[in-house]
Amino acid sequence: MVNVFMAERMPILEIKTLKPEAYASYLNQHQLRYFYNQSADVLAFDRAQGLNVELLGLFEAGEVLAACKLTYLPELRFYRRAQVNWLPLDPGRLDILPQLLAALEAHLLKQKNVLHLSLSPLLIRGIYKDEGEGYQACPLADQVDQIFQDAGYTKPAGDFYSDTRLQPRYLFVKDLRGQSEEEVIASLDSKVRNHIRVADRYGMTLRKLKPEEAPVFNQALTAMADNYGFPRNRLSLTSPALMQAASKTVSYLAICLTPQDSLQLNSQIEADLKAEQAATDANSRRGKTKIRELDQQITANLKRRDRIEELAAQHGKDQELILGVSQFAFSPSDYICLQTAIFSEFVDLSPAYYMHGIMLKEAVAQGADYYNLFAVSDPLEPEDDLGVLNFKKQFNGQVEEYVGTYSKDLAKPAGAQLLQCAKDLKHKLKP
Repeated sequence: MVNVFMAERMPILEIKTLKPEAYASYLNQHQLRYFYNQSADVLAFDRAQGLNVELLGLFEAGEVLAACKLTYLPELRFYRRAQVNWLPLDPGRLDILPQLLAALEAHLLKQKNVLHLSLSPLLIRGIYKDEGEGYQACPLADQVDQIFQDAGYTKPAGDFYSDTRLQPRYLFVKDLRGQSEEEVIASLDSKVRNHIRVADRYGMTLRKLKPEEAPVFNQALTAMADNYGFPRNRLSLTSPALMQAASKTVSYLAICLTPQDSLQLNSQIEADLKAEQAATDANSRRGKTKIRELDQQITANLKRRDRIEELAAQHGKDQELILGVSQFAFSPSDYICLQTAIFSEFVDLSPAYYMHGIMLKEAVAQGADYYNLFAVSDPLEPEDDLGVLNFKKQFNGQVEEYVGTYSKDLAKPAGAQLLQCAKDLKHKLKP
């Protein structure tokens, strides 16, 4: 347990700006799990959003004890708020946390116009295992709560779905560690595997969106929001400039289908099925069963052909159709699916499953530890399914509950101080 009283008597350590390579070196050297928005590789993407950011290190005798990326929110003209999203924490060095908080506050107070600091640590409070396995609590969460409480921080009201500045309380994460591509795919629910197979037979492709296709991305997201009654102002829309700035850390993807290519694939599948059927012994019991199964597959393939021809008639055979879009972010440990939107016209083709099948395989190939489907609603209140928990549960991962956001007012603006003085004076002059 951290001795907070002793930590408060320690001298405030120095906060210094780090160069991107020094910051990345600290994270990699300590093998900390961190998300994309704490990566030095995302600085250009931050600036394209109009964000002012600093890479900071807590120093003692020339050694970096802790590091984080601090973001200044651009919402106020004269006064600013600062935040650290998904603060990387070394579980073995929580004794440093009180000193980091004190140093960050001292750093911000020097700037005079920064009034508020919020931090959202990358620390799990507990894990909801598969049904029947219960809840596994993290013993460090209460310790971190106490450190922030002793430093004067509180938990703001609301949640991620009402205020995207707050940390999502629940994420749905699939652990990939120690598994091959085949083992990961086999671990998915059978319905997911079937949807992936069906989507493959439509001949879909997954590619990066071009900056000039930003309106298509935004159109898909707003259409999805309208369909589900989700407030548009909570969407993370994009722009050509943002997409241009997106590096290897952030990627905007399109799930596509060209009817002409899909029809050619359909014809090849039909030919292969009929050839296999012709080569099967129709006189054996096993052969008869096989022929019936192939008949069912041929019928299903004909239904897909009818659907493709319908799309060709509506949009043109050679027209590449964007079925849906997705935004991914990457760190050494996590492949994070931040948001996905499928145009309602194409939902029956299972493009979301196709995309996740491709990205799961890529995550394994790149050595990621986790496939992160990001925010979900409270697993104990499934009727409030804003994060599409029921869809994500099919991937057989787990719900991780995080400690949340801690915030603190560092100072009041001059106007607020004058107003408070006036209220105090009025109160004293009351008869």
